[in-house]
Amino acid sequence: VAHAEADPVGLAIASESPKIFAPRARRSVLLEMMRALDATVPSGSAEIAPLVASARAARVVVISDLLGDAAAILAAAKLRVAAKGEVIVVHIVATEEMNPPEQALLAVDPEDPTMRRLLDGAMRTQYRDRFGAWLEEMAASTRAVGIRYIRALTDEPAAHLVRRVAGEAQRRGA
Repeated sequence: VAHAEADPVGLAIASESPKIFAPRARRSVLLEMMRALDATVPSGSAEIAPLVASARAARVVVISDLLGDAAAILAAAKLRVAAKGEVIVVHIVATEEMNPPEQALLAVDPEDPTMRRLLDGAMRTQYRDRFGAWLEEMAASTRAVGIRYIRALTDEPAAHLVRRVAGEAQRRGA
C-alpha cells in the first residue's frame, strides 16, 4: 500500500541473523521482500525490539505474536511515537490459541516443547479466560501509548488483513 503511494518501503525480519532491507521506492523492492519472506521459516524467539528501535522510517509496522519481547517492543515503539513517528502493531494470534480444539487434552508450546499444560474442562476455561485477559491487556497497553493495535487471527486471509490495516490508515488520514 505504501509502495503504491510512491513511499519508500523496507523490511526487517527478526532472526539470529536479521535480514534488513532499507526503505526504498524502487519497483523491484516488493519482489525482493516477497522472496525474502517466502524463504523465511518462522522459528525461535529472536528479539524484535532492536529492529523497531533502529528502523529508518516514519511509519513502522510490527507483525508479531507478542509472546517474546512484547514489553521491549512497546518501549521501542513508544519512543518512535514520542518522536512523531507512527507505529502499527499487528498482533498475530493463532485461531487455536483463542479456542483450543475440544479433543485436545494437552497443550504444548510450539516454541518451547517443554512447556505443557493439561486442558481438561476447568483448565480449558481458565486458559481461555487468562488468554482473553492477556489479549485485552496487550491491546489496551499498546493503544494507551499511541500505538495502533490490530489483532489478526491466523485464519484471516492476508489480503483482508492488508485492507483492514490500509483502511484504518485512510480513516485516520495517514
